[in-house]
Amino acid sequence: MDKYKFLLEGIEVSNPNGWDKFELRLKRDDDIAGLLISSTNKFTFKGDGYDIIKDRFDNNYNDKINATIEVLEDNTYIEKYKGVIILTDVLFSKFSFK
Repeated sequence: MDKYKFLLEGIEVSNPNGWDKFELRLKRDDDIAGLLISSTNKFTFKGDGYDIIKDRFDNNYNDKINATIEVLEDNTYIEKYKGVIILTDVLFSKFSFK
C-alpha cells in the first residue's frame, strides 16, 4: 500500500507532480471575518487525474473539484487535507495541467 493517496471527487488518481512539496497557508480575510486556508504550490496532473479534471472543465468550466490527500497510518488511510480545485484557475497543456 502506498503511504499517500490523492483523490479527486473520491476517485483515487496518480499522485500529481509537485504534491510532495505541498504546504498550506493560513491567511486572515477581513471580508469574511475569518481565516482562509490555501495551498502555496501548484500540482501537475497527468493520466487519470488530468482526464477527470479536463472532462469536468469541458462540461462546465465554472465548476470545482473536491481534492483529498490521505496518509497511511497504522494500516488505515487518514484524511489529512480536503480542498477544492477551482476550474477557472486551471491551466491546461496538451497532456497535463498546472
